[in-house]
Amino acid sequence: MKLRKETTGYDGTTLGDVQSGKCYREKVHGDCSENQVIFTAQINVDGAQSFKKSKFGFWPFMCVINEIPYGARRAHMILMALWFGNKKPPRVPFLDTSIAELKHLGSSGMKFGELTVFLRPLVLTTDSMAQTVFLDGTICRGEFGCDFCLHAGETTKIGRGSARVYPESTTNPTFPLRTIEQNEKDLMVITVQIIYAVAKN
Repeated sequence: MKLRKETTGYDGTTLGDVQSGKCYREKVHGDCSENQVIFTAQINVDGAQSFKKSKFGFWPFMCVINEIPYGARRAHMILMALWFGNKKPPRVPFLDTSIAELKHLGSSGMKFGELTVFLRPLVLTTDSMAQTVFLDGTICRGEFGCDFCLHAGETTKIGRGSARVYPESTTNPTFPLRTIEQNEKDLMVITVQIIYAVAKN
């Protein structure tokens, strides 16, 4: 597959598009044979109200192919999943099927005669609300909603309502950072609790 001009002419210093980036070039270059093509994707999930003052909204799970010329990408977006409801979408029916398909396309690809085409996600963009769908965690307004450390936050009054804030620690050391190991332990605890609840019912 021929890469676009700004990629093939990349001089190592000037960044013109996602194809100029180091992460992209590591994903694509030198990782396929003559009969293989690798496409990369930018993925986006966001929610939007269907009508003004409506509690119901649409949550599209969109995919954009980076190898399409920049000016044509928005006209050729791929809708991978769509959720409509008055709450944020649950992870399993909304995301898991699409993620499983992406894993298959990234590892096994699709056959077109002698050609095998792979699709590999490169970038995920979401706002803080949609991010919790992917992480299956607490929103930023919730207790321990920080993605980087174990700061519980505190509630403060703002006008007629309230908001959760994360004031800077005045003690030393500060709040411990989150780790992959701790996240895995937390997931195991939650999994056991769910299994126990299902068995009990």
